[in-house]
Amino acid sequence: MDSSNTYEPEIPDYYADLGISQQASLQEIKTAFQKLAKKHHPDKKAPGQSIDAHEFRKVREAYEQLRDNDKRRIYDASYSDLREKWTSYKAWKENEMKHEEMKRAEQERQAAKARAEERRKAAEAERMRKMEEILREAMEKEKRENLRKERVRQAEERSRETARRAREQQEQAAKERLRRQKEKEAERRSEEAARKARAEREQAAQERLKAILIEEKQEASRQRWAKMREAADRREATKRQQARTKQVHPQYTWRERMVAKEKQGVSPQPTPAREQAEKTPRFTPQTYNPKGNPQPSWRDRATPRTQGEEARKTVPLQPTGNNTPRFTWREREAAKNSKSGLRAS
Repeated sequence: MDSSNTYEPEIPDYYADLGISQQASLQEIKTAFQKLAKKHHPDKKAPGQSIDAHEFRKVREAYEQLRDNDKRRIYDASYSDLREKWTSYKAWKENEMKHEEMKRAEQERQAAKARAEERRKAAEAERMRKMEEILREAMEKEKRENLRKERVRQAEERSRETARRAREQQEQAAKERLRRQKEKEAERRSEEAARKARAEREQAAQERLKAILIEEKQEASRQRWAKMREAADRREATKRQQARTKQVHPQYTWRERMVAKEKQGVSPQPTPAREQAEKTPRFTPQTYNPKGNPQPSWRDRATPRTQGEEARKTVPLQPTGNNTPRFTWREREAAKNSKSGLRAS
């Protein structure tokens, strides 16, 4: 074959690119272009199937060349020689493709033969490997059996040793439990003795605190009665002083003074409630006595009537009834704090 046919002609075969004959009309050219443009346009391809727009550019170039009458006339002048070149090139290209196909078939046959040989060798190697594996498994089985027997012997030995140690541990644990029980019993007796001693100390402290609080309460009561007695003495002395003072004008009662002021035409002024209360005689209740004898009030008890009675009254009288002291809030809090301090010690 001529070597010139091995090269693709530089001028394309526009009629072959559009799939029409040389005698096709302009309308046929346009119809063929539209059909091929829709087929090869990149926008009409599915995603990933259009690498470039080579086919579309070839069809568009042929259409642009053939729709112009002047360009088509010049192109048709040399189209016969160009078609022969393209025919020869396509024939050569087809032969080359057949040769390449035969070559690929031969290569595939050789590759299949090589793969078959490799599979045979692999099968032989697998057979040898299996034989070696069988022998190795037999040896390993015998070895495992020997190891199993040795392990059984060692396990029996360990079992006997474990049983001996367990007996020793049980004996040691029994001794330890007995020792702990004795220690717990001794601790319990010690704690019981300490608890009793602490309870006795707390009881004694409470008794001491109670006695102190009673003494403080009695001292406060004595001071309170002494103050009340002094106040009553001062009031009694004031009354005696006022009784000794002589006034020129006669003493009138409140009602008589009011009547006198009304007669004189002077509006009465209200007497202060304090003065009225002082002039009004006070009612002194008597303390109930189950024996039937009236008891003197606190004013009578606090104020001696004679000097002999005042000399005899060194200790104030206590109210009848329950002798249990009534503690204040501060005294109760002090007692609680002292109890907590004694328990902590």
